Amino acid sequence: MRDPLKTGTWVCLPDSGCYEITGAPIGEGGLSLVYPAIRQVLDSHGHYHAGRAKFVLKECYPIPHSFGDPPFVRAPSGQIMPGAPFEKLAADLKAAQTMQLKERQITEEIYATSSRLAPVIDGSSQVRLSFDKGQTFVTVQNTVTVMDSLADKGQALRAYLSGPKRITLLQAFRVTEQILFAVQEVHRAGYIHLDLQDTNIFIHGSLTESSSLATLIDMGSARRLLADGRCPAVPEGEAFFAMEDDKPPTPRSQGRSPHKPPALCVWDRRRTSTASVLSSCSS
Repeated sequence: MRDPLKTGTWVCLPDSGCYEITGAPIGEGGLSLVYPAIRQVLDSHGHYHAGRAKFVLKECYPIPHSFGDPPFVRAPSGQIMPGAPFEKLAADLKAAQTMQLKERQITEEIYATSSRLAPVIDGSSQVRLSFDKGQTFVTVQNTVTVMDSLADKGQALRAYLSGPKRITLLQAFRVTEQILFAVQEVHRAGYIHLDLQDTNIFIHGSLTESSSLATLIDMGSARRLLADGRCPAVPEGEAFFAMEDDKPPTPRSQGRSPHKPPALCVWDRRRTSTASVLSSCSS
């Protein structure tokens, strides 16, 4: 079990200032925890005021890559660290942090030509935490990235698929079409997503509206497409998958975990853009 930051914790990044966590994690993946947040704005008199805009903070807090490895833990200072002095755990944590920070560069490059992507607006491998509303701070080597919140603009595809009301065939075709448009924009920007699933597809508005615009999120697993139309091989250790309640993976499971998108089911393979299409269809 992971130990999330508590509601009210302030997380300060060097470039964009301080954010206050406003609730329990709204997302959990194999790589990170995702929190709702607002920005605390510092005025000219040195006082902080809560902003109105909503954000999401993604904190790198991976699940161990191999089942049975000691978990990563949160120290009293708030820092995420290996639960045992194993070189492999330290290397896995470093790989996860690097992977998350790359997402900012990737989304910036894709967003330059895409309108169906939620870009990372800031990120840092070192942040300051405050557990007393900004009175005192402690610096930790935690990797955190920031995005604008989409919470009031629609829902993740999973919310529709897991809801009590079944979507119609027409709605399914419309959503699939929008997903393919979004995937196409990623490919035209020279990348392959590699982690398309229902939690990483956000539907703006509602399914009853004619637009149902789809936005892709979580580009942490994305790879650039090379000249031959394939991405570099994805070596073992560079991807992390969620496992519910720290149970060992099973060939098939219900619900959220463990999730292995089709594009990453086989290690050390160079995937083509077809992998994104297959992954979106399987969602």
